[in-house]
Amino acid sequence: MSRPTGVFKKDRAARLAWGSAYDDVPKSVFALLAWHLANVASGTADEDGAAQARFIEELAALRDGQHLDKAQADAAIRALSRA
Repeated sequence: MSRPTGVFKKDRAARLAWGSAYDDVPKSVFALLAWHLANVASGTADEDGAAQARFIEELAALRDGQHLDKAQADAAIRALSRA
């Protein structure tokens, strides 16, 4: 899939955190792992919406600490809030 001219992936922090595994592990695996970790970290695992609520908290913290691009984090928070 190609990107429109001038549109770049904002994945530098993820690449720094995960190294070569970032390219080698399917993103669907990262996504499912993230959901399970958020579910456990919620303190109320398996309650409806627990994982999403914890994930949103972490996204906000990463955004506010300038570890994530604000627009990306806000878009993810909106999407998770609708889910």
